[in-house]
Amino acid sequence: MSLAFLRAYRFSKLDTPIHRLDPRTKLLMSVTFTLLGVTTLDPIEILALLLIQFAILISSRSLAFWLRSIRALTLFLVLILVMQMITTGNILQSVYFALRFVVVASATSWFFFTTSPEDLGRALEQVGVSADIALSFTLSMRFIPVIAEEFQSIFDAQRARGLEVGKGGLTERMKSMLPILVPLFVGVIRRTYEIADALELRGYGALPSKTRWKVLKLRRLDAIVLLMLVVLVAVSIYYRVFLPPFDLATLIMHL
Repeated sequence: MSLAFLRAYRFSKLDTPIHRLDPRTKLLMSVTFTLLGVTTLDPIEILALLLIQFAILISSRSLAFWLRSIRALTLFLVLILVMQMITTGNILQSVYFALRFVVVASATSWFFFTTSPEDLGRALEQVGVSADIALSFTLSMRFIPVIAEEFQSIFDAQRARGLEVGKGGLTERMKSMLPILVPLFVGVIRRTYEIADALELRGYGALPSKTRWKVLKLRRLDAIVLLMLVVLVAVSIYYRVFLPPFDLATLIMHL
């Protein structure tokens, strides 16, 4: 059992153009790519979104981590293909659904890889999200990879002690997971109390308002990227409204 795909969602401090973008710009980019991906089955749009995502991944030097995460998600891609084949019977549509999943996974991957939890929390607060919700979201993003690594360590340790996982019926499999989940939950609860004590000692919530030592500001690079994002959305809307949809199956039949 591997949770290697979460490594692509762990922040890495690098000096790249994507890392230097304002987190609000990157958040808007990620949401836009996700919405464009989940609202289309046109192969031209999907291919264009994938190519743009590749460019972003290369610019942020996260392509290798993304490839590892996609390799770890192969089972999900196969499951999507099989389920779509069963429900629709259309192999091309099944492939499009799988590629849409890749587009969404890519958008979230490079965003979390290039955005620190602290900057994400500041961005959420500056767009109007309450400080408590922003802090909760920031902590969850910071500790998901850590908990995933702890799960993998406990899993490997229990297997080294002779634990067999994945054998037998559903009941046996659930029972075999208890020696892994129990110490994991104990560690998570202990870490939660440690975080609560740390926040209390630092006086979190003692005053009705708080100051910020760093205020996010949009720069010229952010303006250029946002303008390109507007152009991308406009082109996508024009393509969907005024141009006929691309049908790969019809093209193959004519060939």
